[in-house]
Amino acid sequence: MLLLLCATLFVFLIFLYVLSPRLPPRPVSLNGAHVVVTGGSSGIGKAIAIECVKRGAFITLVARNEQKLFDAKKEVEQHFMNEKQVVQCISLDVSKDFGQVKSVMKQAQEKLGPVDMLVNCAGISVSARFEDIKPEEFRRIMEVNYLGSVYSTMAVIPTMKERRHGRIVFVSSQAGQLGLFGYSAYSASKFALRGLSEALQMEVKPYNIYITVAYPPDTDTPGYQEELKSMRRRRPRARRRRPSCLLASSRWLLRVQHGRHLVPGSRRRDIEPWASSPAANLAVELVRPELS
Repeated sequence: MLLLLCATLFVFLIFLYVLSPRLPPRPVSLNGAHVVVTGGSSGIGKAIAIECVKRGAFITLVARNEQKLFDAKKEVEQHFMNEKQVVQCISLDVSKDFGQVKSVMKQAQEKLGPVDMLVNCAGISVSARFEDIKPEEFRRIMEVNYLGSVYSTMAVIPTMKERRHGRIVFVSSQAGQLGLFGYSAYSASKFALRGLSEALQMEVKPYNIYITVAYPPDTDTPGYQEELKSMRRRRPRARRRRPSCLLASSRWLLRVQHGRHLVPGSRRRDIEPWASSPAANLAVELVRPELS
């Protein structure tokens, strides 16, 4: 009888061990939480900040442009749920110097408390054929899109480990899942975020820290409009309406709170087929002269 009981207990423990990676963590409440958003002055970053504020969070917005930060702060504050909430702005290029990023994150935590959630949204893009992209553009894209996220994450991880609590979001792109013509620099930087997030999740999961990587499609943001301007030798074409930032961020946030690792791009009907995407249009326009 005792042997049967021990065998049953052993099988039960093995079952729990096998099942444990599939068990979701306890959802994180954002009421009173401190959320840091890099690239928070516009686009998806600002939209995420607004969604977090609606759930009672305290916000630190980090971006380079002081005027855009000030404008974003006023817009985010309009969605306060209570008068105790605070939005603070810090002007900083997160891709330049880790020491400065670390100092700024320490300053933010001294005012609003330890960081509960970090959202890495800072990013830039250039669309052109590989040989038309300058070496300095490759370097700059990797610095902003990849190293900017690395530096910000390195600055908050120690405190999160001490508290055994935290959520970190990396905003990749659908170009971080599939390489696209004309996006050799951009896709490489977004693929790097994917590898970073997958490896880092293995390291920090024992500390109750969960990593989420998002793969948004082309979204109606100021950055996307700049991306269109950078497409060289491309003929103007009619375009379908892109998903809004607020729509994208509201879908993401619940998955982040529940510790889900993956946020897929969007619903199928919101995503324009690749055959009519900017990358495909650019490919046709660049290759056509060489074939004729």
